[in-house]
Amino acid sequence: MTLIPTVGRKTWKMRVLLGALYLVLSLGAVTMVYPFLVMLGQSMTSQYEKADYAILPRYLHSDTALFGKYAEDKYKGDMGQINAAYGTSYASLTDVVPPPASDPARLKAWEEFAAALPARYRTTGFSGAAAAFSPSPLLDRYHAFLRDRFHGDILALGRAYSQEDEEFGTVFPPFEEPTKRSWTPDDTPKSKDWKAFEATLPPNFFTVVGADPLYQKWLKEEAHPEGAAGAYAAFHLTARPEGSATQRKDWEAFVRSKLPFRAIAVAPTALPAYSAYLKARGKPLVTALPDPDTLPAAGAPLLDWLGFLKVAPLSSLSVDTPETRWNRGAMPVQASDWAYVQEHRAALRQDFVTRNYSLVIQYILLHGRAVWVTVIYCLLAVLTTLVVNPLCAYALSRYNLPYGSGVLLFLLATMSFPSEVSLIQNFLLLKQFGLLNSFAALILPGAASGYSIFLLKGFFDSLPRELYEAGTLDGASELRMFWTITLPLSRPIFAYIGLASFTAAYGSFLYAMTTCQDHHMWTLMVWVYELQTSGAPQYVMMAALTLATIPTLLVFVFAQKIMLRGIILPSFK
Repeated sequence: MTLIPTVGRKTWKMRVLLGALYLVLSLGAVTMVYPFLVMLGQSMTSQYEKADYAILPRYLHSDTALFGKYAEDKYKGDMGQINAAYGTSYASLTDVVPPPASDPARLKAWEEFAAALPARYRTTGFSGAAAAFSPSPLLDRYHAFLRDRFHGDILALGRAYSQEDEEFGTVFPPFEEPTKRSWTPDDTPKSKDWKAFEATLPPNFFTVVGADPLYQKWLKEEAHPEGAAGAYAAFHLTARPEGSATQRKDWEAFVRSKLPFRAIAVAPTALPAYSAYLKARGKPLVTALPDPDTLPAAGAPLLDWLGFLKVAPLSSLSVDTPETRWNRGAMPVQASDWAYVQEHRAALRQDFVTRNYSLVIQYILLHGRAVWVTVIYCLLAVLTTLVVNPLCAYALSRYNLPYGSGVLLFLLATMSFPSEVSLIQNFLLLKQFGLLNSFAALILPGAASGYSIFLLKGFFDSLPRELYEAGTLDGASELRMFWTITLPLSRPIFAYIGLASFTAAYGSFLYAMTTCQDHHMWTLMVWVYELQTSGAPQYVMMAALTLATIPTLLVFVFAQKIMLRGIILPSFK
């Protein structure tokens, strides 16, 4: 039966009423859908769009925004790294824009040059933002490499690396500091595997570690802090000391004290001076200068060489950096990245749309048994609710009990207090019976609901009594009449009660975390909370919440027709 009668529907009053109804319903839909769409849009973003709450992220339709997001992804959102790589002075991520058009031949020469650079001049990018649980294409590949390397055995990895990890997703690469003066890779099994992994990476995963940004920063912060802002960008570290006396002095001071030692070339003519240096310190003499790439990560040989660089003859020192090797002006890193973005824009957009969701799914699936615990918990909660409450409501409805009104009043009184009031009492009672960290702890305290019993009793009271009288005359038992008469007629209200039970169980957080503190019994909502407290950024949490809404939405879509029948039709008998 329709709410609006057919007769008189075309009159202006009725049309105004219909228009007002549709307007109100539309506004209600907007107030519900718009926030969800904003959350959906935020779930596909990163730190680049932190101040942009658009439904459709800009990188989906703007190549400029796509390039800025790619730069953020490759250089971990670090403006210092971005400006060092591009030779720019951007203040924020949104300032990053594509460079002017570049010569294709020059770009090709640069890509060949960068691919041929020794490993000491390159480091990996795409390692994720500084925030915990940020998407990282590099870590995704690294974890897949480790799973294949150790055949999925995390214990074998622990034995090989002498470390403990719960699963491969918690393993991080060796710590590298290529811009630190004394840093050099070690020869541990983990570092060796890391080098093998780097050999599998595409060229765009590497960034060139230049010396000019270090030199300019040193000039600005230590050598000449009184200089004008922006004046240091014109200074470049040459292969040999050049220019004025001050420039040559700065060159020598930087090379002897700050430049990574592996970027310093020492001529063989310095061997006598090195031998004299070692002899003065009582060290064994050598027949050749050490190779910086084979020096150990720590120990006397490294310390001896670092000390000698401070006193080595200036005429034997020179700088060997990517800039001096390129020697064709500024390195076109920004133009190279822009060319990659233009060539792979579709794949990049697809990756940016799905990466937050992939991170959340991997986190949920690899930690504990959240999915299975939540599924079993919801099923048992719905089943228990649809068994306990209808039986109680049926008894109150069918039998004229002298104390029935008192029972109903007692049940309604439980609705006056929020569930948090009884949280401590429930916890202590469950602890006394030894039921903590079990499905019984999750289900039993909420098996009976005063609201559900009250609602079901009212619905059962509205059913025709003639049906039960006929069943009684035919010799049917109460259980038979409940099964064959009450249940078929009560599908709408059962659907509503079941949905309410599902949403309560699925959205349970505080109670589930309190009564089940073992992480093996954590529900999905508890894991989402754990993800947030672990430092996950806002955009990852938006993806987690969006995924968390899907089961409830699907259940409502499948049950809405039955529920609407239960809400509307009983009012028009």
